[in-house]
Amino acid sequence: MTAEPFFFIIAPFFIVLTILVIGLFLLVFLFLKNLDKSGGYNLLAEHWPASLEPSGAVFSHQTLGVGKIWYKNCVKVVISPEGLFIALGFPFSIGSLIQSERGKSVLIPWGSIEFRQKRSAFWTTMYEYAVQSEKPIIITVSKQIAHSFPEYLKPPT
Repeated sequence: MTAEPFFFIIAPFFIVLTILVIGLFLLVFLFLKNLDKSGGYNLLAEHWPASLEPSGAVFSHQTLGVGKIWYKNCVKVVISPEGLFIALGFPFSIGSLIQSERGKSVLIPWGSIEFRQKRSAFWTTMYEYAVQSEKPIIITVSKQIAHSFPEYLKPPT
């Protein structure tokens, strides 16, 4: 038996496998690209982009809702005197490698945020806030983050 028939069997397998892996990567990338547009984070990044992280109380690996999209355990939140700083982590930060405006951090001034309601999500108490823009964007934060907000934005007890 020569090596040629073996080569003609194995080579197409690896070619097809490579094409499938590249196709899966592109499919996941397109999914993540469209996901941040549907929730409202893209609008937040357009209105209130942040170039540097401010100083303040830092909450890492948080779960945050923006619109109807939940970012679970991948958000960094900083409560600063300037406002609410939000930075998405992996895998949503991958987009900044391709397009500079994607995956940006956000610094929302306190004057643009107002308390809406208390609710339950993921078997815990969460608080909804409306961010004022052309179309109000709802962000949902944990109890720990909400109680770190300035006094006039803290939820009623």
